[in-house]
Amino acid sequence: MEDQRDSYSQFYERNANLVYAVALSYLRHREDAEDCSADVFAQVFEQKLTFESIEHERAWLVTAVRNRCRNRVKHWFQSRRDEMPENGRSDEAAVQLRMTMDAIAEMPEKYRLPLVLCAVQGYSTAETAKMLQTNESTITTRISRARKILRKKLEGGEMNEA
Repeated sequence: MEDQRDSYSQFYERNANLVYAVALSYLRHREDAEDCSADVFAQVFEQKLTFESIEHERAWLVTAVRNRCRNRVKHWFQSRRDEMPENGRSDEAAVQLRMTMDAIAEMPEKYRLPLVLCAVQGYSTAETAKMLQTNESTITTRISRARKILRKKLEGGEMNEA
């Protein structure tokens, strides 16, 4: 029993940031992303799922959290709630961060997810390609396009697919 708890704890520690980042990129609100992440981990633990490898584990988690977020958005109209920074101040850095997060969240999924996984979470293009089950060159192209979209959006232009 103790070994199983340790392995679940290690599993959670290894994947918590990944699951949360993907959920946040969809849902845009900390509390919603935390709820969604908890649901995904609960599913793994309740069903006692096992994975062939770390890559399989990550790919499954990305797909599971993405599907759960899509279902949540479909079934619940999400009102825009502007979050204040943790310290209660509305300083320029916090406003810029919020604008950047909003711009990323508005991107088409095929650009948003690789950008979040590589640029925010620090996964390599090879790891991201495995998680998203696509070619490494596709990931590189999508990240490049995502950066162009983000730059244009933050400079005040319209956000169109590149």
